[in-house]
Amino acid sequence: SLIKIIKTRFFKIFMPIKLNLSGFKATIELRDISIYNYFYMHYVYYNLKGCNLMLSKRMIDAINDQINYELLSSYLYLSMVAYCEDNDFHGAANWYRIQAKEEVDHAMKFYNYLVEMNARVILKGFADHVTEFDGYKDTFEKSLAHEKTVTKRIYNLMDIAIEEKEHATVSFLKW
Repeated sequence: SLIKIIKTRFFKIFMPIKLNLSGFKATIELRDISIYNYFYMHYVYYNLKGCNLMLSKRMIDAINDQINYELLSSYLYLSMVAYCEDNDFHGAANWYRIQAKEEVDHAMKFYNYLVEMNARVILKGFADHVTEFDGYKDTFEKSLAHEKTVTKRIYNLMDIAIEEKEHATVSFLKW
């Protein structure tokens, strides 16, 4: 077992602790872990906490911009929901509501990715966004133009990831 391997390979010190190993709860005594590993673990946690170990600053900034843009996209779609409901286009309002949720889901994928990569997420406010439309057709034209912009931004993220040799981000962007 893991505990036998640890006991036979490492120094012994005394202090009981509890660990949760991937859902398997067990009490392991600290004396079963090497002094070196114990202090190294604390060094990494306290001294590198909040430090990005994998992504370049350029990549982090680009993903943060994309998170904010995805949230702005959600606001745009919610503005379209409000316009459509006000004008009794209930089917279109429902469709835009689904699009707004999808944009928030995209933002959270990027958000969670930065957190997993130990990078800081920075949320910013929005400049004024579109809230008025010139009819039902205008909402679709603006949403199509917006989606084309979003697609270009995602392609740009992939270009940055390739240039920066951010292989994990390249894989992530292939969702």
